[in-house]
Amino acid sequence: MPRGLGAQTVTSKGSERGGTAVGLDFSEDMLKEARTRYPEIEFEEGDAASLSFSDEEFDAVVANFVVHHMARPEEALAEARRVLRDGGRLAFTVWADPTKLAAFGLFFAAVEEHAGAAELPHGPLFGVSEFDAFRDLVAGAGFRDSHVEEIEIAWRTPTLDTVLAAFSDWAAMDTFPDDVSAKIRDSVRRNGLDFQRDGEFVMPNPAILVSATK
Repeated sequence: MPRGLGAQTVTSKGSERGGTAVGLDFSEDMLKEARTRYPEIEFEEGDAASLSFSDEEFDAVVANFVVHHMARPEEALAEARRVLRDGGRLAFTVWADPTKLAAFGLFFAAVEEHAGAAELPHGPLFGVSEFDAFRDLVAGAGFRDSHVEEIEIAWRTPTLDTVLAAFSDWAAMDTFPDDVSAKIRDSVRRNGLDFQRDGEFVMPNPAILVSATK
C-alpha cells in the first residue's frame, strides 16, 4: 500500500484513496484539531527541515501552502527527497501572484488603509510566482522531471467573518487599537460585497502546484 507524508487535509485525502498516510505539523493546536477530525490517521509533531523518518520510507511527500513560509525551503526539500523511495513523488503548493489573490487583497487593503502595511511572517518564496524559480529549487534539491502549473482556486464562504478569522492572527490584529480593528473589519465587510454570489462570497485565490520525481 502506498505510504505518503503530508499535512491535515492532504493526509485525509491520501487515506481516502487507500494510502497509508502520516500527517506532520509543528503546531500542537493544529495536531490536536487534526487528531480530533481524523482519529484513524497518524499525525506527528515535527520539523519539515529535520524529519524523524527513515531514509526511503515514503512513496510520496506533499506540502500544501507551507513551503513559502519556510526560512530555508531548500532544507525541507532535501529532507523530503531523503525520506522518499527511488521514483517517489514530491508535490507542493504555494500561492500564485499576490495581485491575483482576492481574499488576501481584500484583507490587506483594509489593513493598509487603516493601520499601514502589516508585517507578515513568511519565507523567501512568499510572493514568488516565476515558474523557473520553482524548477530551479527542486532541481537543486536533486529532483527530476519537475512540473509547474497555476491552478484555479476560489475561497467560498457564507460569511466574511471566516476571512477575518483566517487573517487576524497572521496580521497580529490583536496588537491594533480597538477602533482600528473595527475599521478594518468594517472595510472588509463593505468591500467584500463585490464578491457576493448567490448567497455566498466567492474570492479567486489561484495557487502554483509544483511536482517532481526522486
